[in-house]
Amino acid sequence: MDTLQRIKTLAADRLNLDVSHLSADTRLDSLGVDSLGLVEFLFELEDEFKVRFPQEREALQTVGDLLSIVRSGAGSTVH
Repeated sequence: MDTLQRIKTLAADRLNLDVSHLSADTRLDSLGVDSLGLVEFLFELEDEFKVRFPQEREALQTVGDLLSIVRSGAGSTVH
């Protein structure tokens, strides 16, 4: 499973979404979850991919933004 597919699958499972409706262009604010649900999902991604997302949530607009950070290992790694 590639990284984008893994992120989509985790989003679908965690946020109770249909994975077929998710793409790299899907805006995070269109997922229909509150800010706490989104933060919990980001924590799950951090654990899964051993990365840390920036505190500035403005940098995270789309699923593709999450993918870019995971692929680049941006932020500090989780130990």
